[in-house]
Amino acid sequence: MTEVGADDGGDESITPILREHADDDTLLYFPSGRYYMDEQFRFAGFNNFGLAGDDAELVPANYHDFDSGGDGNYRLFRLGVEYEPGTDLRVEGFTVDQTADDTGIRVIEAAVDDGLLVRDIEVLGQHDSGTWGPARMVITDPDGQGLVERFHAPDGAAWSSETPSDSLWRGPTGIMCNDNNEGTMTFRDCVLGPFPDNGLYAANGNGSVQIEGGRFQNSTGTNVRLGGHDSYIKDARSSWTRRTRTESPSVVSAWRRVTCSSPKTSISRRTSRKVRRYG
Repeated sequence: MTEVGADDGGDESITPILREHADDDTLLYFPSGRYYMDEQFRFAGFNNFGLAGDDAELVPANYHDFDSGGDGNYRLFRLGVEYEPGTDLRVEGFTVDQTADDTGIRVIEAAVDDGLLVRDIEVLGQHDSGTWGPARMVITDPDGQGLVERFHAPDGAAWSSETPSDSLWRGPTGIMCNDNNEGTMTFRDCVLGPFPDNGLYAANGNGSVQIEGGRFQNSTGTNVRLGGHDSYIKDARSSWTRRTRTESPSVVSAWRRVTCSSPKTSISRRTSRKVRRYG
C-alpha cells in the first residue's frame, strides 16, 4: 500500500487509495505502520481479493470526524453485499486502534458466497461511538464456507446512552452472523468482551455455524446466541462477572451465557458455561 501512496503515519486517510487499487485477483499488502481511515471502503462482486497486514494498525476516525455518507455507513470495510457477494476473500493481520474517545467502528462487514477467511484481527479499546459492533459476516451460498479465526475485541463496548450516536437499543453486538447466512461459517478462538447487546450473535440464518474455542464474557443479552442447522459450540469459555463497566443494574438479570435458538444446535460438554461472580 505504501508503494502506491498510502500514508503509513496515520495522518491522511487511505480510503481513496483502497478504492483506486481494489480489483479482482488482488492482495493489498500493508507493511508496518498506522493507517488512518475516515470513511467506508466498499467493494462488492469481487473474485479473489484480500487485505493483509504485517504489524499494521488501522486507525478509525472518531464518531464526529468519520464520514458516514449520510447513510450511517460507520464501517471500515464493506466487502460484498447480499445481492452482490464476493468470492474468495482474505482479511488478516490488523490491529484496530480505537482507544481515542468517542471511537468505535465496524471493522468488517462481509457477504461472500464461498472462500471467506478473516483472521488475526485485534481491536484495541472500548467501542464508545454507539455505532454498529466490530463485525458482521455471512456466507450467501448453501455450499459455501467461511472461517473467522482469532478475531479479538476484548474491551467490548459502551452502552448506547453513553455514546454520541445513541442510535442502538442497548448498544452494539460484538460479531454478527445472522440473516442471509446460508453456508457454513466457523468461528475459531475468537475473544469478545462485554458488549451491551450480544457477544457473538450467530442465529436467524439457514446455514451452519461452528464455534470452536474462544472466550466470550460479560455481554448483556447473551455471550453467544447460536442458531441455524447442524450448528455447534465446543471447547469455548463463556462467563460473566457481577460487576463490569458495561453493567446496567436494570438488565443484570438478563445476562445469559450461551443460548441455542434452534433444536438443531449442540453444546459440547467441553464448553465451560460456569457463572463466575466477584463481589
